[in-house]
Amino acid sequence: MNAFSVRSSLANKLGVSEEKPFPTTEQTDGLADIMLDAIERLEEPLTLERIRCSIPW
Repeated sequence: MNAFSVRSSLANKLGVSEEKPFPTTEQTDGLADIMLDAIERLEEPLTLERIRCSIPW
């Protein structure tokens, strides 16, 4: 997985524009979803079920 793609996916999810966006994939978008879920729901344990619900692939 390309780190620049993950960064672009996170930027897209956060509504941040990048000067030179990198192409994203379903996998990088899914990883961005997992990361955002983890920080938005800090009080809840990060379970396998939560991770699976975030993955579109």
